[in-house]
Amino acid sequence: MWYNLEILQDMIVQFAKNLHTLRSKRAAVLPFTFILSKDGKYELWVLLATHKKSKEITDLGGGVKRQESDIEAAYREFVEESNGIFSDVVGSEKDLYECVSVSRLRDEKCIGPLKTKVYIEGITSIFLPMDPSHFYTTTNAFMRTKKDDDEISNLLWVKGQDILQPTNNTYKMWGFIRKFYYEALTPELLDMLYVSWIDAVRR
Repeated sequence: MWYNLEILQDMIVQFAKNLHTLRSKRAAVLPFTFILSKDGKYELWVLLATHKKSKEITDLGGGVKRQESDIEAAYREFVEESNGIFSDVVGSEKDLYECVSVSRLRDEKCIGPLKTKVYIEGITSIFLPMDPSHFYTTTNAFMRTKKDDDEISNLLWVKGQDILQPTNNTYKMWGFIRKFYYEALTPELLDMLYVSWIDAVRR
């Protein structure tokens, strides 16, 4: 039986898209807050980390295991890399369900004689609104729990606009992550984050 090659290719592409939709390859939690600046405007700040081995900046995330959903992987990595210091904010992955999240493809790869596009290594980030009090206590709280075998050496708050700045290091993972946030942090998303932050702080 002969198949129409175009129809077959479309089926393969759709299947690959569905696989990507079901699971990204990397997931992270990005805590954020808004701090009142000297000129009276609220500025976005996000919590990032320093990778112990590479000394490079990164977010709190990692690979999605085969049996995990994106949100389960993001929660697991977040707890592991922050040493659980936010257990009063996030007690389980269910606490992340109502957070704003964004997913993007990392790459497309053409395979086979039909040059079928397969979507590989996506990323999902869950934006976690934090009370401004954490802005002043996070670093010390993390340092008190720090262990020699930790993957992360430090947590630091960074202005939202600075997360988009390129770095001089050659850590490829941060280049990939930074590109993702550069594409994700649109004015529309910033408005959504502000609204979700206001709601969270008022609770």
